[in-house]
Amino acid sequence: MSTSTRINGIDTTAIAALSSKLQEDPARGDTLWKAEGVWQNGFRNQIHIRDLPASYADEPELLGGDNTAANPVEHLLYALGSCLAIGYVANASGH
Repeated sequence: MSTSTRINGIDTTAIAALSSKLQEDPARGDTLWKAEGVWQNGFRNQIHIRDLPASYADEPELLGGDNTAANPVEHLLYALGSCLAIGYVANASGH
């Protein structure tokens, strides 16, 4: 029976196992990222990523949109911030 160790909400046992597998076979780390944007109307787009619930992009009224969702720049900033936070927590957790 495998026991896991969680630090900062991260299963460090699983991360260590993944790291070992990638060192043995780096090709296992090859990933393919896809997202699909479907125009709906005006500046509003529906965004599909994997099997997750759809998200949306729009523009604020000031820029001609209906202000129903974050705009693409805000999504980009969110993505960058999340990427940095994930890297920080992974490193702070010891792996």
